[in-house]
Amino acid sequence: MPVPHYRGAGPAPADELPLSRGRMPPLWRGRPLKRWRWVGAFGPDVMLCACIVRVALARQAFWALWDRTGAQLYEGSSVGRLGTRVSFTPGGGVRIREGAVAVDLELAETPGAVETLLGDGGPGFVWTRKHAGIPARARVMIDGQPRVLSLQAAT
Repeated sequence: MPVPHYRGAGPAPADELPLSRGRMPPLWRGRPLKRWRWVGAFGPDVMLCACIVRVALARQAFWALWDRTGAQLYEGSSVGRLGTRVSFTPGGGVRIREGAVAVDLELAETPGAVETLLGDGGPGFVWTRKHAGIPARARVMIDGQPRVLSLQAAT
């Protein structure tokens, strides 16, 4: 039975939809499992984004921080588990540790995310959830200089 289309203010009524309840395999019918999480946070002094992408067994992470007061861009990326140090913390926060930059971003996720679920013509499905205007607080260290920032975030 194909998965019906669903769009609405999350969470989706998953119990009412014919979804697989187990862990999804890295390959399904020759197509790789794709997962990614992106977070962006924006304030008057700093703009920040971080992402971890997984396609089947491959992994990539990247981040960027624009320091408006110093007109300086800091960034990092990696393929695999080596290189840049980006992680998502319980509750959806972000932690970055690389070079001269250390970031701890806390998100105050609120109800109101928009979810979309779309069948792929077979037993598989595509699911996404988007949030915007989430209050966020960041502790940022750049070259040993601490900053505490109040931001608005999107996921």
